[in-house]
Amino acid sequence: MLVRNTFVALVVLVYGSGAASVPRASDVLAESAVAPPNVTAVNGTLANGFSIDIGVGNRGTVAWVGGLDPCRGNVPVAPLGVRECGRVFSINGQGGFTLEGCESNLFISQFGRFWGSCGRISGNFPCDGISARFHCA
Repeated sequence: MLVRNTFVALVVLVYGSGAASVPRASDVLAESAVAPPNVTAVNGTLANGFSIDIGVGNRGTVAWVGGLDPCRGNVPVAPLGVRECGRVFSINGQGGFTLEGCESNLFISQFGRFWGSCGRISGNFPCDGISARFHCA
């Protein structure tokens, strides 16, 4: 509580006491928590601590930690010709992940609970013919 009151006092001292001139705390905090350009962030932080990228390669659908090189570390999700939704995979030391929503909006669940939504991306990597398809966070 002391930190919050000190923050409010500093804002009033710096910006004055007029309500129109005092920024909201969320505006000040959002400006100070800028993510690097290669990281997708929600309100300045990743909701789950990391993101997952999904791609297709010569051996099938693979996943890797977002922002890292899939050539140095990817995990199999489904072999070629096998539907990837509903198949359990592990990544970043955690298990129970599944791709869901293959008929419409792709998202990831972990142990049956929503983990993150996925958006389309594109990119090609020089190993195993991997093409990035989705970024999930």
